[in-house]
Amino acid sequence: CKSNNIDLICVIPPNFFELNRSFVKRFKSLLTKENKLFIYDTLNPIYKDEKYFYDSSHLYTNGAEILTSEISGFIKRNNK
Repeated sequence: CKSNNIDLICVIPPNFFELNRSFVKRFKSLLTKENKLFIYDTLNPIYKDEKYFYDSSHLYTNGAEILTSEISGFIKRNNK
């Protein structure tokens, strides 16, 4: 990515379980300062509502649209 001038954004998407903070910490340690990390909004109650999930780790369209909006906002805020 660096040699092709591509910004790398890693995404930790929601699943129907609690966010594993140990995993996030370990994951962050593997990133370089140029990389960015997006973590879904853990306070958004839709990510605890089964009507947004097809199964424990796949969103229905309604949930995916919300997540996509969050990611889009993150990209816009980080491209200034």
